[in-house]
Amino acid sequence: MPIVFLPTNFSYASVYYDYTQAYKKQYGEKKCILSERTFRRTWKSLMQSLQFMSSKSNLCNTCEAMKLEIQYIIEHEKKISVTENYLAHLSRAKEERNYYNNNITLAVEGS
Repeated sequence: MPIVFLPTNFSYASVYYDYTQAYKKQYGEKKCILSERTFRRTWKSLMQSLQFMSSKSNLCNTCEAMKLEIQYIIEHEKKISVTENYLAHLSRAKEERNYYNNNITLAVEGS
C-alpha cells in the first residue's frame, strides 16, 4: 500500500485533538474514551500507510497530490498527461528554489 503523507502542520497531537473534539461533538461527552497514548499506538499499528511529512521534506502538497494521482490512474494517456504536469510543476519549483538560493547568496556576499 502506498504511503500517504499528511502536511507538516499535522502531528499526532493535532490529529488526536481533532479526534477528541469530533468525539465530544458527536457523543456530547466531556472525556474521550481513548487516551492519547492509546490513540498513537493504534494509529501506528493500523495506519502504517498514513504518515506525517517531515519538515525537511522538499515535497509540497501539490507534489504529493500529483504523485498519488499518478499512482492510481489506470488510463495510460491520462497518466502521461498528469506525469507531464507533475514534471512541469517540479521544473517551476526548481526554478523558484534556484531564484531564492541565488538571492540568498547575493545577500550574504553583499553583507
